[in-house]
Amino acid sequence: MRCDRQGWHITVRFTIAVIVLFTFLGRSSFAQDRTGHSDSELTVDDVDFERISGDEPSPFEQLWGIVQPRRGSATLTWLAGGGEDALGSTALDLSTSFLAPIPGWDRSFLSISPSFGVQSLDAPAGVELPSELYRGSLSFSLMKPLSDETQLMVGLAPSFASDLNSRGSEAFRFMAFGNLSWQRSSTTKWLLGVAVTGREDIPVLPMAGLIWTPTEDWQIELTAPRPRISRRLGWFEGSYENWVYLAGEFGGGTWAVERAGRDDELTLRDFRMLVGWEQRDKHGLNPRIEAGYVFGRRIEYESDDFEFEPTDTLMIRAGLSF
Repeated sequence: MRCDRQGWHITVRFTIAVIVLFTFLGRSSFAQDRTGHSDSELTVDDVDFERISGDEPSPFEQLWGIVQPRRGSATLTWLAGGGEDALGSTALDLSTSFLAPIPGWDRSFLSISPSFGVQSLDAPAGVELPSELYRGSLSFSLMKPLSDETQLMVGLAPSFASDLNSRGSEAFRFMAFGNLSWQRSSTTKWLLGVAVTGREDIPVLPMAGLIWTPTEDWQIELTAPRPRISRRLGWFEGSYENWVYLAGEFGGGTWAVERAGRDDELTLRDFRMLVGWEQRDKHGLNPRIEAGYVFGRRIEYESDDFEFEPTDTLMIRAGLSF
């Protein structure tokens, strides 16, 4: 297995992103209490409404309440390559989230989340693929409680996905979602919704399932498209908690690319089984390490019958979030 030059460049970018996260965290005094959440997505429970939409905040407090990041993450993902039919890759993903209260809507807010990703591809000889793929998006999510038990969340995310050689209209893609959650009891939550993916292979995905927390040490997310089972460990607990988990994931996407001098669309698809460890800190950075098996891989172009099915491979991912 070999690491291509683009992969090293992405690793350097990840290191810089981590330094920026540490710098920002050291200067910020508005960390939220988030122990118990397993990802970087915002929910109504994460928001200090008195802070961002108090009775009579000053203009500066109103502006700061909107522009301060509430969440952020940097993630580096490596897929092993090196064989005759293998496809290796290294991907860097950066994202953050900002909040804006909605006047007149009690306990409702708009989440604005810019994100950027770059992925290098290490293809075998004879397989025509771009060396790097880029994606940038700006997501807008509306979160509104309908009652004490139900919450509505809808969002859209215009994005640009390309190898930067193709800049036609195919590079602009649109993603959207809507879901309704019902907190049936203190341990059980039901989800029902749908997502428009912006992909050519699977344009629509269901968002449905059950989140069950039988005890404080177990979280069972029987949800599509990202199931996950988490177990809290009793190691060195203080302000943070250590969790291990088993998860499933649907990978890939669609990008506009230049191929043989003309514009085309490239779609990558795979399925992933992961085992991971993460630290959940009330006030600070949350590290995460995952290892997994990637299978069901498929690559195709829109313009012709080209198909390439890389061999199954191993995956390692490291990330930091706040």
